[in-house]
Amino acid sequence: MYANRGGNGDQASGDGFKYRGGGFLQNTFRNGYEFLKVKTGIDFVSNPDLILVEANAMICAVLFWSENKLNQYADLDDLDAVSDAINLGRQTERYGDSNGYTHRKECLQKWKTI
Repeated sequence: MYANRGGNGDQASGDGFKYRGGGFLQNTFRNGYEFLKVKTGIDFVSNPDLILVEANAMICAVLFWSENKLNQYADLDDLDAVSDAINLGRQTERYGDSNGYTHRKECLQKWKTI
């Protein structure tokens, strides 16, 4: 799983499992965990499970949001652009309801109404 991609070693290294999707936005790959370590000062590389701590997961999500300037899309209710940036995909004929896109759209409308 994820061998030789994103800074991960080969299959025998175990990096694919070690640096699997974690946190609220499912951060992946050794390179991704190294980036988080540099930006946050939290050593996610030596201890990838630190991303499972709720506060750390939130820090990583906010960092991703900020680094990718997602407010510019969120302010326009551009759910497609935000979803694409987070790698959740968008609703397409090929994939149908990709990763809960319809649910995210319903939640956006609900919270905007509230």
